[in-house]
Amino acid sequence: MSMFSFKDIKMSLMILFLFRLYEEKFQVNQCGNNTATTRHLYGDYSAASQFYVFVGVMAFLYCIAIVVFYVFGDDKYRNFELIPIIVSMICCCCVALNL
Repeated sequence: MSMFSFKDIKMSLMILFLFRLYEEKFQVNQCGNNTATTRHLYGDYSAASQFYVFVGVMAFLYCIAIVVFYVFGDDKYRNFELIPIIVSMICCCCVALNL
């Protein structure tokens, strides 16, 4: 039996949360015998994904708050000059976070 004979091996893994790959284990047969060893995937991409989820949730909450403010505080928005400037600055900060 040759150690370097290549065969097509099909393997399927069900990964529930794909950003924490190191938590997934799978069995691989060793060359030449039928004993299986446990292997792990490499990589932890959860920090980047959690940041984008946080930014998305904060943008959603900001949109809801601004809509409520525009509906119920339209007279204050039109009478005070500082409020549109503050709203524009908050929008610019949200855009800068997404770049």
